[in-house]
Amino acid sequence: DFTEYSVTQLSPMEIYEKAKKVFDEGDVVYIATDEKDKKSYFHVLKQHYNVYFLDDFMGRHNSLVGHDIDPFHFGMVDLLVASRGELFIGCWFSTFSGYINRL
Repeated sequence: DFTEYSVTQLSPMEIYEKAKKVFDEGDVVYIATDEKDKKSYFHVLKQHYNVYFLDDFMGRHNSLVGHDIDPFHFGMVDLLVASRGELFIGCWFSTFSGYINRL
């Protein structure tokens, strides 16, 4: 997202370099994202933290997210989960990050 703002385009290693300033090794980190290739893009973070995405709580055997929730509402579920964390790191130009900070 935000391709018009090149300052928001960070590589996985750049994200890790910023994250290690605020997270301890092995911390639980929930990532609210619409990134399609989560496993590949966030691989560096997964080497250092216990990383979770909304997808990890969906599925037949471990579904904590109800099957009756409209997929168009998944972003709102992500927003609520992220807003309840001990620490939040967002994107400066993101409306989504702004909503999370306000909650």
